[in-house]
Amino acid sequence: MSQESQVNHPEGSPKIILVDDDPMFGAMMLKQAEKTGISLDYYDSLSSLGFISQLAEYDIIMVDYQMDHINGIEIAAYMPSFFDDKTVILVSATAIEEQLEALPEYITAFIHKDHGHQALLEESLKVFADVHRKAS
Repeated sequence: MSQESQVNHPEGSPKIILVDDDPMFGAMMLKQAEKTGISLDYYDSLSSLGFISQLAEYDIIMVDYQMDHINGIEIAAYMPSFFDDKTVILVSATAIEEQLEALPEYITAFIHKDHGHQALLEESLKVFADVHRKAS
């Protein structure tokens, strides 16, 4: 299942993809993104995305840590093989942060879902801006 926000975002603003197997969370993130003018597409699995090469369209890849068939770290592990400039953010409601202390370098940040939908979007954009500020 995939859904896209109906946002006409300004040229140059980051485009976010969310991969999360919780359709309610995905729907709420889409609604919040629409309310705030943030470009977000939602997929409930990597397979519903189709080809991994489609991730090239996105600046920020937000992926759930714990899904039914594959976890977010496993999905994120694919990224360096295909892309060298993606901001990959791991999100979770259940992940114990101590387990995530030594995140692989291809994961840019971890944000707990308890922060709320708007905060997740804002923090993702901030992480993206920080990464690109350091790169320039």
